[in-house]
Amino acid sequence: RLIRRVSSFSRSSAFLSIVANSFSVKTGGNFQVKKPDGAIRIMQWNCEDLGGNLLWYTDNNIGRKRAEEFIRQYRPDIICMQDYSDFSGRIYLSNEAFMRDTLGYPYRAFAQHSSQLLPYGIIRSGINIVSKYPITAQGILYYKNLTATEAILWADIVSDGKKLRIVTTHFRSFYVFGPSEFAETIPPGSLPDSAIIMEKNMLKKFFYFQRQHTQQAIQLRNFLDTCSVPVILAADLNTIPAAYLYTLVKGRMTDGFRGNATGLGATYNYLLPNIRIDYLMHHPSIELRQWKHFEDGFFNHDHLLGDYTPPAQN
Repeated sequence: RLIRRVSSFSRSSAFLSIVANSFSVKTGGNFQVKKPDGAIRIMQWNCEDLGGNLLWYTDNNIGRKRAEEFIRQYRPDIICMQDYSDFSGRIYLSNEAFMRDTLGYPYRAFAQHSSQLLPYGIIRSGINIVSKYPITAQGILYYKNLTATEAILWADIVSDGKKLRIVTTHFRSFYVFGPSEFAETIPPGSLPDSAIIMEKNMLKKFFYFQRQHTQQAIQLRNFLDTCSVPVILAADLNTIPAAYLYTLVKGRMTDGFRGNATGLGATYNYLLPNIRIDYLMHHPSIELRQWKHFEDGFFNHDHLLGDYTPPAQN
């Protein structure tokens, strides 16, 4: 009987935890465009290659322009970008130059996941951190034992003598609605996204990528546990808050979604609505001043914004 009661309590606790992770009720005030004094503003953004830069093709130009206007208005200090691509060649505008020269982010850390050499240019894809603060240290930790390249990218900055580590990553895409057979003709590393395996059975695909996500979550958690500098994690985890992997990655960190939004906080807006897979979390020693999920994503993901004050350090 006692075992049954403990088991029932455990199930109830697990259910309450899932609800708490997945659903939020906003308790604070409205997000202010003006950043609080002493705060660092971080933007989390899966930018879907940051398209709209083909010289003669207007597709995605509207989203790109809206992103530019948003960044100019809210002026984040640091932007963490997944599914980012650098384009070079005679038909492209450079995304690197766009972030550096047009929007004013002179400092950068980039981890390449794949590249495409085309007759008219080169596309290098991966994850990107751009900053108005000088980056004092940076590093790339590639995930082990994956069939496609993904990485953990980190960059350290100093504000008022306080150190802060910004970490970004992208867990592999499920490619749920991909082709109905293996795309053996596609060379590894040639796709802008990480979804190279295109299995015909959706259930098999789910279990395959779930194993990949588990490996990534364990390695990410191990890395975060070794950080001696307070961390802010901005990431597309391709994992919902109800999943154990979310709990594993989150650890002792605080998810800014809790108490700063109302509802499920869906961040993905294509084919599978109402799921939250983009996150902006911080170490408990960091003070969160304000946080917002912007529900009008420029492309297929919404963007998140948070203002943080690092703790006093010796």
